[in-house]
Amino acid sequence: MLHLCAIILAAAPITGAIPVTATSAKAVRLFEEGRTAVLDLDSARGAKTLREAVAAEPEFALALAWLGRAVRGTDGLVFVQLARDFSGKLPELERMEIEALYAEKKGDEDRARKLKRELADAAPADWVAQVLAGTQAQSDRKSQAALLYLQRAAALVPARPGASIPLAHTYLGQGMLGEALATAKKLVAQAPDDSRAYDTLGEIYMRIDRLDDADAAFEQATKLSPDAWMAFVGRAYVRFFRGHQAAARVMLARAKEAAQRAPAPAQRMVDVTIAWTQLAVGSSDQALRAVDDLEKTAKAHGDESGYAWAAVERGEMLFELGKRDQARAQIVEALQRSEKLNGEDANGLRRVAFWAAQRNALALGRKDEAAKAVQGLEALPPAPPDATSMREMLTAARAAQAIGSGNGAQAVSLLSSCSRTNFRCQQQMIEAQTLLGNQRAADETRAWMATANVRDGLSQGDDPIYLYLRMRFGVPPKAGTP
Repeated sequence: MLHLCAIILAAAPITGAIPVTATSAKAVRLFEEGRTAVLDLDSARGAKTLREAVAAEPEFALALAWLGRAVRGTDGLVFVQLARDFSGKLPELERMEIEALYAEKKGDEDRARKLKRELADAAPADWVAQVLAGTQAQSDRKSQAALLYLQRAAALVPARPGASIPLAHTYLGQGMLGEALATAKKLVAQAPDDSRAYDTLGEIYMRIDRLDDADAAFEQATKLSPDAWMAFVGRAYVRFFRGHQAAARVMLARAKEAAQRAPAPAQRMVDVTIAWTQLAVGSSDQALRAVDDLEKTAKAHGDESGYAWAAVERGEMLFELGKRDQARAQIVEALQRSEKLNGEDANGLRRVAFWAAQRNALALGRKDEAAKAVQGLEALPPAPPDATSMREMLTAARAAQAIGSGNGAQAVSLLSSCSRTNFRCQQQMIEAQTLLGNQRAADETRAWMATANVRDGLSQGDDPIYLYLRMRFGVPPKAGTP
């Protein structure tokens, strides 16, 4: 009877979709919910629901594979390996999906990229396959391929944020602001009770300088979900852009309160944002005290990740303050603390630390030390496909080496491959263009940074670099009420 049930569930998808083979209808329902959460970038909720699916059916291969994607480090790899072990008798497309997730987890980018593309082409009616191929193409800066796959996904499931949000962000990355806005508006119409739809709409309104509309959309997101801490951050950015710092800090405080119900990294990123905004306005003592408090809290709770990241943040702040030797000591400390971390958490921290170490060494005139830091970056495995800024750190570090050796042309060539919203890269681009004597291009890059109205990717672990640079360099505030 169980075998018959498995056959029935495997045959259920429509033509052009990937089958889901399981014996338990409950497990399939939990799997669908969990996978959707993972695609919506809610890995914590996704992992919890996928664990429930696996508990309902321990040999549910596709659920194990997606659980592996949701869980960081070696535990995630174990789950995907188990999925492979159980996948031998599954239909071809289902096995291919598992193999793609396994290759992704192992860091075999070429194989993962190939399998995702083949899967999407073989299953044109499967929205998940289209999202996997589309977000991979987005990560690879293959914008036309990303649009092709993500447009398919959004057409298949217009009410799913996991399809429409990456499509809107791809349009944004291409400067197609009208198309990005239309995509977000359509998602809001299709999913009027989803806070993420309004959060995306707010982000796009902010980019096109409609700050009142942005604030209203972010506010609606917080009404639909009191846990929507990034929407409170968006409301804070609107106020920072208008020069209303006191009102902005009220919103950051509300973001911090909302983040208490989110995983620890979310709470840390709000604290980090508060600290960097204090540094930007010259309150360095307050900024460093905020990092001290973050460090003490992490240590008291046994949060090794937060404890290590505090040293990184302190090192980068000391670098910004010109305290090079102190910065160097903190970066070394952060790398030592990373030894207690696992998987991508450790590697992500090391990427940031090595990059900071390189910039600091170049500022000190220690070229050999800078080169050694770049070698440390090169030795790390590739960052996950959705971690754009992490993936571009090595490019930025190589460009910094070129600038340090006086090769502005090489630096510009390297930095041209970075996302326009990677503002560390854009900051270096200005240096490279100035080094080449191309002041007009440098001024254009500077003008873009001044008017980009970007909300930093705090939910992906990015520092608030754009907000810091904008506040620090005194961009005139926009008019409007707090």
